[in-house]
Amino acid sequence: MRSFILLCMLLCAGCAPLIPATVPPQLSHTPGTFITIDDQFVGTTLWRIRYPDGWRVVKISIAAEPVRFVFVSPDDQMVIEVAETALIEATPEPDRIYLRDTRSIAGLTFYLSGSAPQNEGEMFEGFYQLVLDSVQIREP
Repeated sequence: MRSFILLCMLLCAGCAPLIPATVPPQLSHTPGTFITIDDQFVGTTLWRIRYPDGWRVVKISIAAEPVRFVFVSPDDQMVIEVAETALIEATPEPDRIYLRDTRSIAGLTFYLSGSAPQNEGEMFEGFYQLVLDSVQIREP
């Protein structure tokens, strides 16, 4: 047992030079826009947008692209997409409603798109309007 502990200590001592003395560049800087998500808002250092209570936030853009999020209702039936670039129009399904808007504030343009089942249209319009009206520019 004593020799096993000694062997482990020697092994650890031998591996110590393998640990970098400084943080490698790929760990000290994550590429892309800094994003924050809390229990009500999602945003960047420039803006923030409120999403409906209980909905999931899914980031669907990669680091090198402009930011895009999808807000998804708890039952996965309603979705609202928010992006910094124009959105591709979805192929309409007859039993769903679709809403699209553009909101420009302080030189920034946001593109919003959403869909929900026809029978949840009125409730969905309320959620969609909440997101649309909540677009805020952060103070520098």
